[in-house]
Amino acid sequence: MTKYFLMLTMLLSSTQVFAWGDLGHQAVAEVAQQNLTKKTQKAIEGILGIAPLASAAIFPDIVRSDARFNGFSPYHFVEVYPFYRRVPSELRLKGKNATTVLELYPQIFLDHRNDRNARMIALSYFIHVVGDIHQPLHVGNGIDLGANLCLVKWNLTGETEDTQLSNLHTVWDEKIIDYLKESQRKKSTAKRFFGYAELAKYASDNQKAANYEEAKAVHYTSWMNDTVQMRNHLVYPDAAGQNKADVDFLRPYCGVAKHIAKYAQAGDRQALLDNYGYEGDINLLVNKLKTEIKDSDIPVLTNAYADQSLAIIKNQIYIAGLRLAHLLNTYFDRPEKYVLKQAQFRKGFKLEDLQIDL
Repeated sequence: MTKYFLMLTMLLSSTQVFAWGDLGHQAVAEVAQQNLTKKTQKAIEGILGIAPLASAAIFPDIVRSDARFNGFSPYHFVEVYPFYRRVPSELRLKGKNATTVLELYPQIFLDHRNDRNARMIALSYFIHVVGDIHQPLHVGNGIDLGANLCLVKWNLTGETEDTQLSNLHTVWDEKIIDYLKESQRKKSTAKRFFGYAELAKYASDNQKAANYEEAKAVHYTSWMNDTVQMRNHLVYPDAAGQNKADVDFLRPYCGVAKHIAKYAQAGDRQALLDNYGYEGDINLLVNKLKTEIKDSDIPVLTNAYADQSLAIIKNQIYIAGLRLAHLLNTYFDRPEKYVLKQAQFRKGFKLEDLQIDL
């Protein structure tokens, strides 16, 4: 895969993995803000100040350039391998991932005895991660690094010279929302600015009022299961109607993560089956690793794909905001139910202390 492997490397090094980009995360927070109770609003102001929730939503991406926060990187995503029919409960018990934040960080930000900085960091990550796991490629398949290893051609005009080589993760993080921003600006002659409040309004328009009530009854593992189904059947350009887990391993336009490649190259069929659910012919996987991605195998994403994906993003931003609001309202209504007997992060705490795992 020499030629396109180099291109993938360049794309990965130039693009950080941010679900939805700033605008999407801020829109999720804005939808949540509009559904907070007065009690919750006041409690959050005691942690974040008077700034909007949207400002906290992007803090975890801002500090990715701060070496002190390097250990927080695993909290932005979770991997659910394609052979799982539903999100396994064991995910909540293993290592560092997005579920760590959802399970443990409320104990930190709800406890008024903790240092305010610790509470601010924990609450900001919690707000951010709820948005993350509603982006289908942040609940990854464990094979292609959340589709960062999947090459695609982005072309909305049909003109060859307008084709941009990208990866599928970047398309979902940035390009589709950029497409929406541009189309909304063209529709308006009076107001061309399209920020997070406008995206939140766009996501909320024509949505069912009952959705907030529905959000109350759903555990986050169900959110992730919904996200996995979208990932498996709607996000990958070739995924419609696919039910076989092997498809994720053998896509001709995608690379394979190193931890899987090493087992294939070693001929370890049992490890591939036990760890990743690969039941296919190991020779097909080995040959894929040896074969360069062909230009003709790279799918072209057109307006039709962008419009279909935009409908998914609109709904995901809206429902993520409602679910975030419900959780925050629940936690801040009776915070004493969720805090530990002993405060963990008093003044003088270290950032490393917040890098906890389940």
